[in-house]
Amino acid sequence: MILLIRDLEEGAEDSCGRGQFCGRMNVTIGQKASAVGYSMSQADDDKIESTPRAHGHCLAKNACGGRMIADLFEKVTGYSRRRCDSMHTDEAEKAIPGAKGTVGGGLLAAAGSALRSKRSGTSSATDCYFGDGAKRKGARRESLELASNWQRPVDFVCKNKENEIWMPTDKSTAVKNISARMPVNKMPGTIFDGNDFSGVATAFDTAVMQARTGRRHSRTKCSRYRSGKEMGERMLGDPVRRMSEKIVAHGIMSGDEVNDMYERAARTIADAIEFTKSSSDSKVDEITRHANAGDSAA
Repeated sequence: MILLIRDLEEGAEDSCGRGQFCGRMNVTIGQKASAVGYSMSQADDDKIESTPRAHGHCLAKNACGGRMIADLFEKVTGYSRRRCDSMHTDEAEKAIPGAKGTVGGGLLAAAGSALRSKRSGTSSATDCYFGDGAKRKGARRESLELASNWQRPVDFVCKNKENEIWMPTDKSTAVKNISARMPVNKMPGTIFDGNDFSGVATAFDTAVMQARTGRRHSRTKCSRYRSGKEMGERMLGDPVRRMSEKIVAHGIMSGDEVNDMYERAARTIADAIEFTKSSSDSKVDEITRHANAGDSAA
């Protein structure tokens, strides 16, 4: 799955660079291990509230990569049927109520989703992802306060890139570790390496159990991406390379089998892109279809 996320985004970026679709790409490259690590403990009915960089979360929740690429190409085979791009992936059957294209856009929605789960008596939890750029937003403070006061089954996951686009976090925030703020809301906070798949899966397993039993959990993880020297240093911790080495070292797969896995992932994404290119564009007179409740889903 980590390979699929990487190959999907690199393939989509290549298509964008070739002018095969318009707009911009919001990629999750550098955060793929965390997306898959989180999903290991998610139940089918656990909901996710994602960010503009939603490809990894949605793929890890078993969404269709081909349909997300089709959204980028504005094809009718996409999840939105050419109404929006992949920043707003919505797949109710996979418990993905919709990725959010704004900074911190899923925070309050996650609190509401968790309240619904509690009132309906289900055991489902909601996992809300947000970037370090949302840490000072009022919605973050409000959603965490509501979740704590009302004992809602929700996990707030901050993908701390330590860089708010162009502004380093240590120059904009006095508190170095975002999780240090959690005691204010009577929530435990955990810090872990977002490029360590095993560490992410272990930490998130504990967090989800706490959420299901009414003990809220919020934490931050570090997964930086940079240019120049720092980029080179970070590439040494690339989760694809680290997991491949572990798999071979533990005798789970041979080196040839790992290489074959790489090739299968690349073929899967290549086929998805070809599927997208062969899909139809929507007609102008259908552009308002699906805009209102009761419209046919066909």
